[in-house]
Formats: sequence, C-alpha cells, structure tokens
Amino acid sequence: MVLDKLRKGLRNEPQVVTLLKGHQWSSDTHRKDLVDRFLALPSPAVEDLVWTATDQNADIRAAGLLMLKKQDRAEALEALVPLLRTRSEAVRRAVEPFAAWEGAGDAPELPPEAPGTERRSVVIVDRPGSVQATLVVGNVGTRRTDADAWPLDLAVTVYGGAFSSRLVQNLRVAKGYTYSPGAASTWLAARGVVRSWASVRTEVAGPALAEIFGEMERMGSEEVTAEELDRARRRESGLELLSLQTAAGLARELGELWLSGLGPGRLGEGVTAFGRVTAPEVLEASRRYLDPSRTVVVAVGDARRLGKALSSLGPAVRRRRVGSTR
Repeated sequence: MVLDKLRKGLRNEPQVVTLLKGHQWSSDTHRKDLVDRFLALPSPAVEDLVWTATDQNADIRAAGLLMLKKQDRAEALEALVPLLRTRSEAVRRAVEPFAAWEGAGDAPELPPEAPGTERRSVVIVDRPGSVQATLVVGNVGTRRTDADAWPLDLAVTVYGGAFSSRLVQNLRVAKGYTYSPGAASTWLAARGVVRSWASVRTEVAGPALAEIFGEMERMGSEEVTAEELDRARRRESGLELLSLQTAAGLARELGELWLSGLGPGRLGEGVTAFGRVTAPEVLEASRRYLDPSRTVVVAVGDARRLGKALSSLGPAVRRRRVGSTR
C-alpha cells in the first residue's frame, strides 16, 4: 500500500518503481542498493518521493527537503526509510484485528430525530485584525432514509455543490467575492446537515452573505431547469459509482448504510434514485432545507467590522477571540 501510494504521486514513475520494487526495508544490503539508485535519480523524482512519502509528517518532509537542498540525498533517504517502515507496520497492526471479522451484528437503533431551527441567528467568532471573513451557513437536513434525501442532494448540487452551481457562478464568477464558495449536504443518524461556505474579504462579508441567502430563496421559489437537473443527476451518479470502485469508498458506504439501518443490498442505490427525482421534488426539498430564514451562520473574522456588516442579516452574538493576524 505504501509503495502504491508512492508510485501514484511521482512524476518520474518508471525510475522510482524500479527503485522501490522488491525492496526489503529491514535489509542493510537492500538499503545500500536503494541508496545507490536513489543517488542516481534526477532531482524532480527525488523531490516527488520526499513529498509523497511524507504527506502526513511535515517535520520529516521539511528535513528531507532541506537535505535535498544541501545535495545530501543519502541522508534524506535515511530519514524516509524509518518512516515508511513505521507506516507499513501501522497498517499491518490495524488490519490484523479485523482479519477474522465477518461483519455480523445488528445495526444500532436510530436516535430520535434532531430538532430544526425556528429562526436565523448569526454567531461571530472574533479574529481581531483579520482582513478576511469565513462564512459558514448551516441548515438542518435529512436522514438517508427520508423521502427528501435524494431530491435534497440534487438541490444542493444545483445550488452550490459543483463549479457550475448557482452559488459559485454568483459569488465567484459574477461578483468576484470569493475564489471557492460551495455547499454540501451530509446524512447523519439523527438528522442531516446542509452547509454553505465562503471566505471573502471582510468589506464584502455582508453583501456575500446576502447573496447566499438570495440563492437559497431562489432555490425555494422556482424550479431548477431541465439542464441543471440533468447535470446534477449525471454528476452525483458518476461520483457515487466512482467512489464504490475503491476499497475505502466501498467500506465507507457499507458503514453508512449500516448506521442508517440499511443492508448491503442498497449499495449504489443513488444512481437509480437520482434518476427518479423530479424538478418539483427538488423545489419542495429546497423550501424545507434551504430556507434562509432558519439558518445558523458562523462568521469568523474581525468582530468589530463584521458586527456592522452583518447586523441587518440577523441577530449577532460575539463569541470569543481566537487569534490575531498581527
């Protein structure tokens, strides 16, 4: 698994695959051979190896890259080998306890449905001196087993879940307020969550939030177009099929089904379910779960400036100071 991960991240793949193939980390003879071949690699491949092998350890990455800058490749490799050996051992120990597991047992009982919100509220988390504000807008969503689950999933895709979505086209393309706004819905056992987000310049935080609310209102006041619905169907169906092609994606989907009280026979059901969703169903789901009057907004930034900018959009509560840019 470690070697596969290394191979995938390298620009100079053939040379590095040859370098790593069949290597025994515990063998001094193999290590010497590995070091010799490592020294002969071109610089881009060496740097890629350091980045890929240390993606979870910034300290070792920094040390490895510093050694490369000093042209001490042998020392850099010696820093990486123990890390790779440790990772391989960690994976082995994690897998062993589950080797004989057959997946038996009953799914846990579903918790009671979580309550929704009755009115809009704005929570400001103070970051004094910040020139940027991060806005997160939350709505209560559905459970996976609810009738609105699949229509809401497509509604969120049209609203803010893809680059072609209304939110991105408005805040990024038309207004230039932010580079990467977005939205997503998540299924949870007690109730799902619908989140919208955007990081914007502090001076446009108010107008940006007003545009987010405006796009929510539009989703609940008019049906999505046939083109938008078809594009959302194809995107979400494709993503579901792709996710089931990996062991991690398959395991995650089985776990989520189990937590929802559903069996493995429901794998891949989204492809069929998305195809049945109609524009009126998307409209109804939007009215229920993208209602801007019942959102909880968390705004992180300079509280003094945000308080004024957001005062007309809902009652604000100043929470706490989390740091300073100065």
